[in-house]
Amino acid sequence: RGRIALAASTGGASPALARWLRERLEEFLDDEVVALGDLLAEVRVLARQRDRECAAECDRTRTPPPLLCAECPNRIASDAWQEAIDAELRALLRDGQYETARDRIITSLGLDQPRAVPEWQGQPA
Repeated sequence: RGRIALAASTGGASPALARWLRERLEEFLDDEVVALGDLLAEVRVLARQRDRECAAECDRTRTPPPLLCAECPNRIASDAWQEAIDAELRALLRDGQYETARDRIITSLGLDQPRAVPEWQGQPA
């Protein structure tokens, strides 16, 4: 549903179990989960654009743009994304408050703040 695709297979060992698993997965993929997928995809586009801008200006980027080096203060750790998917965010989506949820996750990830200038910017590597 939506941007989310899940699959269940037993490699032919038990088609009945595979069907049962698919049905459970469909139950899990409710409107809230679909909205969460849409929201995360939208916010990820913003984050990646910010990454590209930062990497283009950085004089120490060792990874190819749009990736940021591990030391970059603008890098959003994967744990931060996980922590941003909290009960309040899910409740907002469940209640149809998409824009409020969007604002919340943007704030949680720090995307509403100006990009930080790395301490090393302009200094020799």
